[in-house]
Amino acid sequence: MNSAGLIRTFIRHKVAANILMIMMMIAGFWALAKLERQMEPDFDVPGIYVGTAWQGASADDIDRSIIEAMEREVRFLEGVDEVTGRSREGIGELFINFKHGTDMAKALSEVESAINNITTLPQSAERPVINRFTITDELMELAISGPLPEPALRALAKQVRDGVTAQGVDRVYMSGLRNAEIWVEVPAAELQRLDTTLGSIAQRLAQASTDVPSGTLSGNIEKQMRSMGRQDDAAGVAGLTLRTDAQGQRVTMGQVAQVSDAFDDRGVTGRRNGNPAINLSLQTSKNGNLIAITERVDAYLEKLRPTLPPGVTVESYDRNSDALEDRIGMLMDNAVGGMVLVMAVLVVFLRPWVTFWIAIDILVSFLVTFAIMVLIGQSINVMSLFALIMMTGIICDDAIVVAEHGQTLMDKGMEPAKAVERAAQRMFWPVTAAAITTIAAFGPMLMMSGTTGQYVMPLPAISIAVIIASLLGCFLMLPSHMRHALEKGQKSPPSKLRVAFDAKFISFRDGPFTQAIAWATHNRGLTVAAAVTIMALAIGLQAGGHVKFAFFPQPEGNQAQLNLLFSPGTPREVVAKQIDEAEAALYRVEAAYGLPRGEIVKMTFGKLGVTTGNNLPEQVGDYIGSMKVEFSVADDREQRLPDIMKKWEAETKLLPGIDQVIFSTEQDGFGGDGFGFRLVHNDPYVLKAASEELKKVIMTYGGVSGARDNLPAGKPELVVKVTPRGEALGFTTENVGRQLRDAMDGAIAMRFAKGDEEVTVRVRLPESDQTEALLASLKLRSPTGMQVPLADVVELSERPGLSRILRNKGQRTVSIFAEVDHLKGNSGEIRSDIEKNHLPGIMEKYGVKKDQNDGSRQEEEFWSDFMMGMLVSLGAIYLVLAWIMGSFARPFAVLMIIPFSIAGTIFGHWVMGADMTIWSYIAIMGMAGVLVNDSIQVVSSIDDRIKEGEAVESAVVHGAAERLRQVLLTSLTTIFGLLPLLTETAFQAAFLVPMAITFVFGIGTATVLVLLLMPALLMLVEDAKRGIGWVRGRFGRRQPVVAV
Repeated sequence: MNSAGLIRTFIRHKVAANILMIMMMIAGFWALAKLERQMEPDFDVPGIYVGTAWQGASADDIDRSIIEAMEREVRFLEGVDEVTGRSREGIGELFINFKHGTDMAKALSEVESAINNITTLPQSAERPVINRFTITDELMELAISGPLPEPALRALAKQVRDGVTAQGVDRVYMSGLRNAEIWVEVPAAELQRLDTTLGSIAQRLAQASTDVPSGTLSGNIEKQMRSMGRQDDAAGVAGLTLRTDAQGQRVTMGQVAQVSDAFDDRGVTGRRNGNPAINLSLQTSKNGNLIAITERVDAYLEKLRPTLPPGVTVESYDRNSDALEDRIGMLMDNAVGGMVLVMAVLVVFLRPWVTFWIAIDILVSFLVTFAIMVLIGQSINVMSLFALIMMTGIICDDAIVVAEHGQTLMDKGMEPAKAVERAAQRMFWPVTAAAITTIAAFGPMLMMSGTTGQYVMPLPAISIAVIIASLLGCFLMLPSHMRHALEKGQKSPPSKLRVAFDAKFISFRDGPFTQAIAWATHNRGLTVAAAVTIMALAIGLQAGGHVKFAFFPQPEGNQAQLNLLFSPGTPREVVAKQIDEAEAALYRVEAAYGLPRGEIVKMTFGKLGVTTGNNLPEQVGDYIGSMKVEFSVADDREQRLPDIMKKWEAETKLLPGIDQVIFSTEQDGFGGDGFGFRLVHNDPYVLKAASEELKKVIMTYGGVSGARDNLPAGKPELVVKVTPRGEALGFTTENVGRQLRDAMDGAIAMRFAKGDEEVTVRVRLPESDQTEALLASLKLRSPTGMQVPLADVVELSERPGLSRILRNKGQRTVSIFAEVDHLKGNSGEIRSDIEKNHLPGIMEKYGVKKDQNDGSRQEEEFWSDFMMGMLVSLGAIYLVLAWIMGSFARPFAVLMIIPFSIAGTIFGHWVMGADMTIWSYIAIMGMAGVLVNDSIQVVSSIDDRIKEGEAVESAVVHGAAERLRQVLLTSLTTIFGLLPLLTETAFQAAFLVPMAITFVFGIGTATVLVLLLMPALLMLVEDAKRGIGWVRGRFGRRQPVVAV
């Protein structure tokens, strides 16, 4: 059965269309219940993490001894795209990014093999941990705080962790929870008396505290034998035998050392309202339902809170489900508003019952789209919702074309059933072709690479799904319902208002509008010249900086951080006091606004021992503190975040000894309006010097803030070099370093599992012996057992330290970042100016190079994908048009609509005072297919007239005029569908508004161009064809000269 027969069957059958509609609705409602609700689309980062701990080692030691060796082994494995190394005190990390499509199971096996085959790693370094990258959805944060001892707070945190896990939370990461340890503190005098070292005691302890399988005893009853010696508490460790004296008496650990249960004194601790606190970060897998899991967690917490001790609180913050619900609510409000406006437009031009069935067609098409979304693994998220809103106006285009043509045929006297059948069959191929061009425009987006491509993917996927669903409804369901609607309309005469409006519209169409097309067509050269002039003006607006470009929009967020760096050696108690003061200052600012506590400051959480936030590379140390702050969302407060931050900084009283205070904010949305550079050099200290100079340059530009690098200064380093005398006594760098590390940090005797955590047994000096005079009095044991003063065998020198060193593709690097207030500056322009006028001088002065894959790499990848996508899209659209028109020349007249419409989008951004962003250009790619849809209908009408014998110019004029109502309907429904979003003022809609501007102004411009410019272009094509024909006739058929 061909398409005409299938359409005829559904029109004439009494219930076929309704059965199909019911089936579609059932599938849609089922899918709607199944669809996951997520903050962002799923995306995968194919990568592998390798982490290695080396106690007491500096960042430079780890970089040279561990990261360089590992990077060399994995850098050229199959599929590796980029290898980044990160070294900081005690820890080395390698991040191996693979190309998309790589077999990650095989890649993991190859990485494990390569790392395990390295034989040059330091013996005292721990075994590398190797894992694949995992992407999860952040659910929320929980802050547990109160006046409890640390063991009780830990127990409560674990109880909450287990409770939320039972509610469907996949992962819980706890911070502020220090690792449990058993300390064996041996005084230096006792070590001298026993003539031993911390390392020797640790080795003896490890041997004594262990369980050993001892075989099987055979006999009548077979028994398993085990030697039990492991001790897992302080009392048990204290009772272990260290040695036996000359009289045969046992000397236990407890007799020579203070043995106690403790916690890692260098671990991170939390702070909230002056009390100790532990933070729980709740995460769920990418296929989890964010909102449903959050509801279950909230219900659990409501039951838990009445059982908590007095003064203890469990507070949730950074709740992604709230943000998701706000965005879904905002988008749904815009969707409903857009749908109402679309229906209003349809009612103006079409009969009420026709409008009603078009509305039903839209509803069913969306329900079918939901079913397709489930089948292709999509979810409800910000991008998919925007795609649905964008398609609200486009989805009814097919139905409008068929319905409008059917109503026109009936108005000319044709019976309703025949009119609908003729309209559906006549418009099948033009509508199908229009759908194919739209798919051709959106399709190349599916090929965009990288994280941006994965983030954008729901837009083309869902748009294509909507188009397919719309085609099904338009030709199988709508015509039958249209027949009944027109029959009802035929029985009841139209209202006087409808008759008057139709008469006025026809009068306008056949009069002034047809005359305007005739003038534009007759003066086609002037018409095209005017359009070119307007396009030139639009290009000038952008080239002149009146319409700026920002790669990602940067809406105001509701997160802020404070990072405090005191002088190394500052006690934690001082850092804690500064955090408490900063917290109090923030609430004083809130009170100064005349607001009650908690109105805009929703949450604060302090950390001792580590920095926080994405705006600063992670640094650790007792002299470091930080605070994370959550404010109410920007749309719920009058105070702007930059103003709050300025007042907070001014109100905070700083304590003596503080070296650096950094107040910063995190922007909302994907990406941010900032820029960066990456410099390369083998010496990290040279990189640091170049970075400092570049940061000073960056901060001279207006609107720039937060210039920083990822190579932070650290503690001063004491460099130890073994002297010739030390070498003669048998000392090496390795054994000197081990003994110094034992003296400074303690020697780890063993680690064992106890319950759900790992306990470390550490042999160390008591705090009373850990003084500045320790190095002066420290003695080292030579390989022969001789005790030698440290100063006799090593030379000590001091140099500045770096707390972190980074590598990328085998080279040491530093990255410099900064944010730009888009109201005061443009990141692209600032970056270009620095590259042109300042960066070359810095590179020459310090001998550094600019990494070509620096902060601009993401932009370069996008532009490469965009240009390729546009070429593929335009090529596919051209082929479809050539097939429909039966010509290779005429499609160019239609395709010219696209660049002229892009000029309209530039004017739109200028009128709205908005920057063009990555989302503007993504919308342009999708809009290209939509723009030519009206052109296809107009050209189809023109061709019909030419086939009937009408003169070409007359056919062009009257064929374009004939499609006025159809073109207006398809364009206005798309524009009005997006109009609420275009006027949306919510901060969270900032990255969607440029897309709405692009569609509204681009399609609005295209409407005028299709009706006025395209006829002129078609006539120019005809002129060109006539000219070519004349040339061929004049010069192409000469008779050959015959010699006489």
